[in-house]
Amino acid sequence: MTWTEIILYTVFVTAVLFFVFLGVIRGETQVPNRLNMSKAEVSHVMTDLKKRSAADCILTRTETGFQCKEMATGKVYRVKGK
Repeated sequence: MTWTEIILYTVFVTAVLFFVFLGVIRGETQVPNRLNMSKAEVSHVMTDLKKRSAADCILTRTETGFQCKEMATGKVYRVKGK
């Protein structure tokens, strides 16, 4: 290998790594699945789920409130919005 080839490969690998890390950084800062909930909504949902003894679950927003699907059992809990 000549010095020119070594420099070109180094620049190419550096550019590829730069764009890969740029994509990772962008992906981490733009979280599309994030729920924007007020403190009152969080309190309401947590209280309702504690009353039902719900385990760890995935929370999604619906037209009428929230839906919580347990990860272990697959049970679905619906919480009406305030």
